[in-house]
This record gives sequence, C-alpha cells and structure tokens, in this order.
Amino acid sequence: AKTLQRLRRIVGDGRSRAIQYGANGQQCAHYINLGLTNAVKRKYTIGWLAQRGEAFGG
Repeated sequence: AKTLQRLRRIVGDGRSRAIQYGANGQQCAHYINLGLTNAVKRKYTIGWLAQRGEAFGG
C-alpha cells in the first residue's frame, strides 16, 4: 500500500511534469497508469521508474 501511495504521488508529479519532459514524460505517465491498473504490470512499472528515477528527482 505504501508503494502504491508513492506511485500515485509520482503519477501526479509525472502528469504535471509531462509538459516539461515532452514525450518521455507522457511515456512515464503511461507506464505508471499501466502499473496502477494491473498488479502484474506494477512490478514492471516500479522497475521502469527505478531506471528513470532521475526524471522524478530521485
């Protein structure tokens, strides 16, 4: 649940930053949305975010 809350907060950040990051930001939001809607994809999404954490400052 704690991870899901963090992801939801990142979703908010990602959507607000999507304009700044352009297509890459939109792709981030897309993968995050997939992760939130599917437990199997969530693990992939977390890994995807971990590789691109710099986009979210962490």
